[in-house]
Amino acid sequence: MAYTSSSGSRNLLEGMAPTRRDILNDLKMHQGGTVEDLAEHLHLSPGAVRHQLALLAAEGYVRYEGVPRDGRGRRPRDYQLTRKGDDLFPSTSADLALRLLNRVRRNDQQAVQDALKAEMDEMGQAAAFAVQSEDPDERLEEVVRLYEDRYFYPSVEEDEDGAPMLCTNHCPVYAAVETISDVCDVEMAMVRRAFPESEVELVEHRPRGDQRCVFKINHPVLKRT
Repeated sequence: MAYTSSSGSRNLLEGMAPTRRDILNDLKMHQGGTVEDLAEHLHLSPGAVRHQLALLAAEGYVRYEGVPRDGRGRRPRDYQLTRKGDDLFPSTSADLALRLLNRVRRNDQQAVQDALKAEMDEMGQAAAFAVQSEDPDERLEEVVRLYEDRYFYPSVEEDEDGAPMLCTNHCPVYAAVETISDVCDVEMAMVRRAFPESEVELVEHRPRGDQRCVFKINHPVLKRT
């Protein structure tokens, strides 16, 4: 399960330089195109378009492939938006999901609890699959990568006793948390599944008014002091 923030992506698109934004918009409107197509549509030189496309491709927003061409000669590159590039454009799917979730909760609270339990089990299995190292330090790195893949912008700090604290500096599912606080149990279940031999403590919690969520992992090997 992957989470993404449509509002954050939209802000990223709006904050881009106008030329880059125009190229992405043109690729979206025309379902792709060549350097020549973009240069004609946007009244830019092919060189300028090619330079911006190279940057956008390096950042993972566009991809290219050869397309057929009449006659002999080199095939032009047809540029397309990647999934990452497509996600820059507004989406209302998260709002729809929340409305449906609220509707289900009003009519059948048990169904919501059952769904959350199933999600906890699935996330626990995902953690078990992604976090397999026997070394606690490597396991912590694997947990961080798992949270990076899910857009939580994680970091690791140490408390005064040297115990590691897994910090999630962004919550891409916070709108759901505000609706059903038990969603947080899914994250706790995942961290506990990754460190079954440790006591995991939620020392900061955004729904309590903190700026982020922080999981303290009381593992003797991981302590630095």
